[in-house]
Amino acid sequence: MKKTILIGGEAGIGTNFTSVLLAKLLAHFGIYSFTYRDYPSAIRGVHNFNITTFSDRPIHSHEWKFDVILALDKKTIQQHKKDLKPGGFILTRAKENGRNIVSIDAETILQKLKLKSVFGNNVLVGILMKKWGLELKLGLEAIAQEFPQQTKAIKETIRAGYKISVKSIEKLPVSKEILSLSSGSKGVSEGAVKSGLDTYFAYPMTPATGVLHELARKQKSGNFLVAQLDDEISVINAALGASYAGAMAMVGSAGGGVALMG
Repeated sequence: MKKTILIGGEAGIGTNFTSVLLAKLLAHFGIYSFTYRDYPSAIRGVHNFNITTFSDRPIHSHEWKFDVILALDKKTIQQHKKDLKPGGFILTRAKENGRNIVSIDAETILQKLKLKSVFGNNVLVGILMKKWGLELKLGLEAIAQEFPQQTKAIKETIRAGYKISVKSIEKLPVSKEILSLSSGSKGVSEGAVKSGLDTYFAYPMTPATGVLHELARKQKSGNFLVAQLDDEISVINAALGASYAGAMAMVGSAGGGVALMG
């Protein structure tokens, strides 16, 4: 079994969180996943997307053709429907009709539950769980473990989606083994610590901010310094100064931040 789902929408409405939520749910059913995140150069407003490929065997990359498109807005349908596989379908919150499109009125559900719009994404996840024959009880237990601070709201919306009458497409093969998920940020930070890191300087910039957070959490136990400075030019100068003093120094940034350091 191997499937790929694209989750797309306007930046800032939860595409990345929804992707992480789905991957963590699948992990509790013993299903391997690999998630790719697209990074637009904007915080809100522009289109962005995540791709999650999952399988009953270890997987090391994502694919560019999709079994499911989880469209949080109309633009996602317009931009990605050409890459939908034969037999695939689009599940959306947008009021959209068409071949292979399933439109869900998430807003009415949210009004009844008195929850913010962003939680409507979870309604779609609940529908997918039902379509794939994933047990609701185990899914809710996974949510309680993985998202303790938002458990109630996520559970309510997942449960609401699961109650919607939908046609089951395929029961996914599951196992009793609970898999663990890691991330690129965790991998980079663990490698840095094991390499003898003394100082890490950074200014927050997606996607390197995750490394800054990971290393900041580990600095006391690892006996190294993490410093967030005023900008990327300050960062690279501080790192050079530390290296001249004999420290194992490291910086992290992306795109424009790397250009400023250069």
